[in-house]
Amino acid sequence: MNAEIISQLVRLPCFKGLDVSVIPLVGSGNNPCCKVIGHQNSDAFFVKHLGLQNIDAAMSSTYKNADIKLYANANLATHSAIKPTMDSETNGLAMNHALADISPAIVYQDRQWQVQRFINGTSLQDCALSHDEKTTIAMDVMAALHAKKLEAGSLAPLDLGSALRSQLGLLALNEDSEQRLMSLINTICPAEQGIAAYAENSVMTHGDIHFGNIMLEADGRPWLVDLEYLCLAPREYDLAMFIAIDPLTLEQFISQDCCKDKDKDKDKDKDKDKDKGTGDKSSNHQNGHVHPFPELVVQGYQASSGANVNVDLLRAYLPACLLLNSLWFILKGRENEKFIASARWQINAFESLTQSSTLSYLFTN
Repeated sequence: MNAEIISQLVRLPCFKGLDVSVIPLVGSGNNPCCKVIGHQNSDAFFVKHLGLQNIDAAMSSTYKNADIKLYANANLATHSAIKPTMDSETNGLAMNHALADISPAIVYQDRQWQVQRFINGTSLQDCALSHDEKTTIAMDVMAALHAKKLEAGSLAPLDLGSALRSQLGLLALNEDSEQRLMSLINTICPAEQGIAAYAENSVMTHGDIHFGNIMLEADGRPWLVDLEYLCLAPREYDLAMFIAIDPLTLEQFISQDCCKDKDKDKDKDKDKDKDKGTGDKSSNHQNGHVHPFPELVVQGYQASSGANVNVDLLRAYLPACLLLNSLWFILKGRENEKFIASARWQINAFESLTQSSTLSYLFTN
């Protein structure tokens, strides 16, 4: 986190008039993050920089409500230059109340920053647990989030097509590449596939649950952090994003899916042989057999939530999640080359899963 960003941070309304220390956190994620400690009462906060713009440009002098998603910490509100409307404050308080047992309180959030109570602990990514143990914890946390209820209108519904098109616009590709990618987006988005009917089963989704976004306190209690993508969506969206971003689980699924396609080809060949009166008619292979999603993810989630997972919907979301991640990593890669490897990983997975033509042109624009 550079000096300019730190300078913007200490001028946030929630820290105005406070004497604070800023400690950058190395390896804390894909965006600049830090720990902020208040000298008056030693309160500690986790602060994440979400955007690329300068805060002075993002915050108008009138502090429009659209810029402030949540601002709900009574202790810091008295120090704030922003006085949110009752609706904004009520929504923030309602959010913190609903998530109190699974996520640290959100102190402040706008388009560029998110401030939460700091959790002293270790991320699930870095703790000394097996992958299966981490996955079980992640599914428990996901199920707990999905069980939370908020009043109607408190959260926006997922619009995956708009999210993808927004990322596409930020990339500023040449006209040919943009048209090719726009056509692909229109093809793979579940809403465009007519699956929007599942929206009535929407739950509160995180949009980015992975091991790095779950913190474990010393007693092992998990906390879900990084709530910038909260929205209403089918539970399968969160599951698809978890699979997309976890290397081992993603590799397992793609391997199974490739085997499934090979099995289908074999079934077609056997059907042809049967029509000709040839082939092994005593085969134990069942036509139409579909390999399951990684069992620990789906079955673990179902055990924790008591809800059934629609595997077809999960499959529909996965390519869109991979493409969204790819575009995000490519954009971040223009600032820092370390993200390019992640972009290529997500694109390779997308191509393997969809058997589509190469998207390598995304790296040449």
